[in-house]
Amino acid sequence: MLTLMAMRWNQQKVSNLATSLSRRYLKTTKALEKQLQNLETMKAVTEKQLEDWIRDVNEWAETTTNNPRDAAA
Repeated sequence: MLTLMAMRWNQQKVSNLATSLSRRYLKTTKALEKQLQNLETMKAVTEKQLEDWIRDVNEWAETTTNNPRDAAA
């Protein structure tokens, strides 16, 4: 009886395999698209943000090179 039940269970799994795999594929694809959108949002740097960053780096460089202790070191 256990053998018959196992055979029936295996038969049902095989017959539903395509549906199950396609659902998993769609679910994974949607999750990947969402993560890709999040990544693109994080990568987007506006021109103003870039200019602000360059200005901040230049200001930092000016303050560290004008310090006499740093020059002596």
